[in-house]
Amino acid sequence: MQRSSLIAVLAATALGIAAGSASQTSASPVPYATGFSIDVVLTQKVDTQTAQVGDSFTFATKADVNLGSLDVPAGTPGRGRFAVVVPASGNKNGRISLQADSIDLPHGPTIWVNIDPSVTPVGRFSNRSSGDIVLDSGTEFRVITIPPRKIQAPLLTEPTLPPLPAASPTT
Repeated sequence: MQRSSLIAVLAATALGIAAGSASQTSASPVPYATGFSIDVVLTQKVDTQTAQVGDSFTFATKADVNLGSLDVPAGTPGRGRFAVVVPASGNKNGRISLQADSIDLPHGPTIWVNIDPSVTPVGRFSNRSSGDIVLDSGTEFRVITIPPRKIQAPLLTEPTLPPLPAASPTT
């Protein structure tokens, strides 16, 4: 079966933003603006054939950003984890979901972030016959700053949805 069109990569967005704002305490001596979107790019190639849930990935800021009392230079590294990885199987396409965690200034505080749902990464198929998804180095997406915390948020994997109710018989 031929697979058409690129698949927008799932991002732990609404759940990620909600989890990012829950039970946080200030771990940073330097305050920064929260709710601020930052354009970033992947700094490595990732794909559904080799990635594993919980593995880390890296990204970097695209441009200089000012977060109130904190300046973030272009190229500042960030890190995240794979929340969902489903390799292609049979005629089902692969899926991958990124969970951004932080932007790390070399001599400064950690800036906590989540994936911004307004610009999520978009992958490509690894080849025409495979449904595995690839995100190339340089793939653009956006993160949003959240309040400081002491530790990473729990990994936001796919929730288990209850089964749909059976259809009622029609007469």
